[in-house]
Amino acid sequence: MAFETGGAYFAVSKKLSIDQIFERIQSELRSQYNIGYVSDKAVDIPEFRKIQVKVVDKSLTAQTRTRYWATN
Repeated sequence: MAFETGGAYFAVSKKLSIDQIFERIQSELRSQYNIGYVSDKAVDIPEFRKIQVKVVDKSLTAQTRTRYWATN
């Protein structure tokens, strides 16, 4: 479910405490961008459409959805 929505999953363990997880989430929230997208393909029938975001700089990561629901 996390992958489908562009989210992430964190498991609390002996190696990764809840405090470390919260620190990681806070860091991600402070350094994220939101991108808007409008398709040039008209919507005849509401449907899921695939979307792919790539980054040129290999030191960066794009955490995104794999599809979106297109409607009128």
